[in-house]
Amino acid sequence: FKQFVKNPKNPELWVQAIRLERRSKNEKLAVTLMAKAIQECPNSGLLRAEAIISAPRTEQKSKCAEAIKRCPDDPVVITAVATLFATERKYEKARKWLERSVALNPDIGDSWARFYAFELAYGTVEQQDGVKNRCIQADPKHGSVWCSISKDMDNRKKSVEEILKLVAQRIGAKF
Repeated sequence: FKQFVKNPKNPELWVQAIRLERRSKNEKLAVTLMAKAIQECPNSGLLRAEAIISAPRTEQKSKCAEAIKRCPDDPVVITAVATLFATERKYEKARKWLERSVALNPDIGDSWARFYAFELAYGTVEQQDGVKNRCIQADPKHGSVWCSISKDMDNRKKSVEEILKLVAQRIGAKF
C-alpha cells in the first residue's frame, strides 16, 4: 500500500482500496482500512458516506449521525443519509434529504441519478419529470458513476437526460 505512504490524506484512494477489499471478500481488512481512512481523513464526506453504505444495518444510524456531525453540508453524505431513509420506507424524509443534496451541489450527477431513481420508484410522473428537468438545467459533470457513464465512448453523444437515465438505472436498485 505504497500509495498511502505518499498520499495518506486522499479519501478517493482509501475508498477504492476499501471497495477492492470488499470485492475480494476480505471484509475484515475492509473494516480495518475504513477505520484507518477515517482517522486520516476525519472530515471526508466520501469516506463517511462509504461508511454509512457499507455498515451493518444496526450501525448505520450511528454512522449517519457521526457523518452529519462531521460533514453537515457534504452532498455525498446527505445522499447516503437519504438512501438510508428510503430503505427504511421514510419516503418523505428521503425526498427532503435528496432535495437538500442536489441543492448543495447541483454539479454532482450521482446525486441527481439517485434522486431520479428514487422518484421512479416512489414518486409521481410529475415528480420524476421535475427532477429530470432540473438535472438537465444543472448539467452535472461530477460523480463517480456519472463520470464513468458519461465518459464512456459509447455514450459520448448522449444528452444529459439519457445519461441521467443510464446512471439511475445502474445505481437505482439500491432502494
